[in-house]
Amino acid sequence: MNSSAGDRRTLWLLLTLAFALRAGLAVLDPGIAQPDEIFQYQEPAHKLLTGLGIPTWEWALHARSWLLPGLVLPVMALARLVTHDPAFYWALMASVTSAASLPVVWVAFRWGFEVGGRKGGIIAGFTAAVWFQLVYFSAHLLVDTLATDLLLPALYACREYRLRDGARARAWGSALLGVIVYLRPQLAPILLVPAGATLIAAKNRGQAIACLGWGLGPLLVLGVFDWITLGAPFRSVWLYIYVNLFKVTDEFGLLPWYWYLGNTLLIWSSAIVPIAYFSWTASRHFRLEFIVALLIIALMSAIGHKEPRFVLPALAILLILAGVGLGEFCQAQSGILGRPALYLPLIGVVSLGLAFAKSYRPEIQRWHVAMKSLDRIEADPQACGIYFLTGSNQAEKSSGAKPRIEAAFLSSTLGSAGYTGTRDGIRLLSDSFDAPAANEKHGNYLVTLLQEHETARLPAGYALQSCATDASGYRICVYHRPGGC
Repeated sequence: MNSSAGDRRTLWLLLTLAFALRAGLAVLDPGIAQPDEIFQYQEPAHKLLTGLGIPTWEWALHARSWLLPGLVLPVMALARLVTHDPAFYWALMASVTSAASLPVVWVAFRWGFEVGGRKGGIIAGFTAAVWFQLVYFSAHLLVDTLATDLLLPALYACREYRLRDGARARAWGSALLGVIVYLRPQLAPILLVPAGATLIAAKNRGQAIACLGWGLGPLLVLGVFDWITLGAPFRSVWLYIYVNLFKVTDEFGLLPWYWYLGNTLLIWSSAIVPIAYFSWTASRHFRLEFIVALLIIALMSAIGHKEPRFVLPALAILLILAGVGLGEFCQAQSGILGRPALYLPLIGVVSLGLAFAKSYRPEIQRWHVAMKSLDRIEADPQACGIYFLTGSNQAEKSSGAKPRIEAAFLSSTLGSAGYTGTRDGIRLLSDSFDAPAANEKHGNYLVTLLQEHETARLPAGYALQSCATDASGYRICVYHRPGGC
């Protein structure tokens, strides 16, 4: 891409806008997208650093890699050098993850520029910078987010090698594909498509061997990393696959194959028509990338356990291609229809409207009630222990109460922050993850999670302080007793 100084300034403006939206939203309205971002990656790092952390069954089975906690550790240590206030760490971590997502916007601008010139780059880059799903998830440390952050540059590099025969692009593209296989093994079958296309593009045996070497090299190194840290090569990969194929559906249930299609239609509403049309028109230039997106959706649809974040890499590709297609349309027009200024406000308004629509707002606010409840507890300087009254301790359930597994309570309530988001000096207590003796007597706050027809059997001395209903319909109630722990 031959770009001028003005084009580079435009790209930097788009990257700045993207970072400001991602980090700004996470700092001004902190929350979590899914408990995994705390308990699978940040809480283990917190335990390594301070000795305090809530364990999960995945870590008990050694089914998670230490790679991401290892990357979190220096960020957490740096934050604690400045202050022990969890809010500062949240802001710093959100800034790091937001910065890590910027290559997605960079790729969007480059692809848009390739097809539609400067107009195309602006529209595609702006779409990737402001679209609500990318903005929301990019500030959260999840493997789906990281897979998106790596897959788009990998596809870009592989395309550059196929079209322009760049050795550096071949190396980066192959290496990134290998890392994605380790981080998100579900995508491994799909990654054979760009990997195979890259190998086919090799002009001789030496280039083909280089492609394989750059792809398999990082993957093998990470397999050895598992061997050193978990006791077996690739343990976090093969055990994770086994558990998710044969164990997870027992806890989280099955959803029909068409759920992703229905959920996307619900969230995107009428915007799905232009997104589908312009991504299809852009697929004339980006056929392989379009196919990769569709294959990701198809593969994830075949897996019973479904969550919106699982198809985030595919949605990012389709959204970028929609921006590329719209940019190409803009480039071909004259007069007002050929001005990006006509489309950018429209993209922004549609994105903002869909983000606050009834179909998506609960997704953003799902964990906020729990976090705010615990924030109020931490505001009390006398708070020294929070006892979480779990399902096994609930009493007087009426016949109308729905069944609940223990994980649901821990995910909704403790999923707020764990020790990662708790100020020093407060102990988190529960018979489910702590010693049986570490019960309500060792805390001066108690939290319950109740369904509509449930009440709780409380220890003596606790008085109700507040109750609030979360997006899932559960009542999160906080009780307090005078005195220390």
